[in-house]
Amino acid sequence: MKITHWLSVAALFAIAGCEGEGITRPPPTDVLVFNAAPNVEQITFRRENDVNTQLTLSYGGGASNRWDSGPYEFNLDYPVVGSVVRAVTFSETLSPDLDYVFVAVSPGGQPEVLTFARDNRAGNAAEARITFIHAFDGLGPVDVYFEAPGTMLGSTAPRGTVSFAGDALSFEIPDATYRVYLTTPGDRDDVLFESTNQGIANSPDLVYVVSDPAGQGSADIVVSRVGQVTVRLGQIGLDSSVRFVHGLNDRMDRDVYLDDTMSGPVFPAQAFGVLSEYADVDLGPHSFIVTPLGNPGTEELSVEETIRSGGLYTILVSNTSDGEIAAQRILEDKRSMTGQATLTLLNAAGLFEVVGVYVEAPGTDITNEGALVNLLPPGFAPRQALLPGDYEITIENPLTGAILAGPVPVTLDDGGVYGLLIVNGAGGSTVDLVLYDDFIP
Repeated sequence: MKITHWLSVAALFAIAGCEGEGITRPPPTDVLVFNAAPNVEQITFRRENDVNTQLTLSYGGGASNRWDSGPYEFNLDYPVVGSVVRAVTFSETLSPDLDYVFVAVSPGGQPEVLTFARDNRAGNAAEARITFIHAFDGLGPVDVYFEAPGTMLGSTAPRGTVSFAGDALSFEIPDATYRVYLTTPGDRDDVLFESTNQGIANSPDLVYVVSDPAGQGSADIVVSRVGQVTVRLGQIGLDSSVRFVHGLNDRMDRDVYLDDTMSGPVFPAQAFGVLSEYADVDLGPHSFIVTPLGNPGTEELSVEETIRSGGLYTILVSNTSDGEIAAQRILEDKRSMTGQATLTLLNAAGLFEVVGVYVEAPGTDITNEGALVNLLPPGFAPRQALLPGDYEITIENPLTGAILAGPVPVTLDDGGVYGLLIVNGAGGSTVDLVLYDDFIP
């Protein structure tokens, strides 16, 4: 485990004292925690084993906590299928004169915690304090620019350089509007990342972490501002990618338009039960308009979605069991997990009120087993964690006990990311299974 300290670190202190016969509570310390470990589903961070103040964070998530200063043991756990692994235990003495940032990373697949400390800024600061941390294993050093929009980088020097698990970079700037730029060290023209505008007001104390998207979207680099509310910065020039699938009961092709039907469809002649190729879409609010093939004047459904920078989306359209046309919008997460396979399920079988999905060892009698998930149409179940191995997939109508499909044999590999789409069978009394993502060689 690497422990890195940066900025001016004050002397650690002993916490003990009393006033008369009472005990004085130690002064508080602020701690930020960020999850930059892409190959675990989530982390749980605890001071000692205190479940009352634990922080559970999905990948790219961050939070803050205020704890009494003093010496503590900290623990980082993460779930695997059927159990929880204690990955890291480390000791740190929290000083009331310092603020702390703890960042979970996983170089080589093994979680670690980087720790950073900085002087506590008491009172009203005259300028904002900006801090950058590099937590992207696999990305080399980068120069950091924090400049006004439109600034020519050739006319200014970088704020500094950061490297994975190295010292953090800290500087102060006046309140204004800025953009974050990351470049190859010494090469201002090789811009690896340019953020959307970042308004800085009231001289805040801000922490930014560079991390690995690892299949969680189409970006090559992610920069997050970490705090009680943690946000991922938008990126200039980075489109999002959207794919479309329909399982409408009539099985007829559809045209899908973006925002209006005055120009050609973004997904022309989309066939039943087929996942389209991805199409690039600008960030912001959009309407995906579904029409019968060659009939743009008949709008069957308009799917409203705000597209974020670098997102990967699947739009799933089917009938409900009542015959209405409805949609699900899925923001995809294709991270590969160590020690598990990951399965995403999509249900577009609108002829059935609900389907039960069983993923069991070969030869298992599902009569006495519980379904992995039950799905209404249109429905989805993202990121189901399974141990690597051989399985059989069976689809059941849980209302009647009828087997609708399977058992279908599949092999799920360690780290694999798999997708299963369920659609109405041609005869209307069964369903068909469409395997995608890592199921396809």
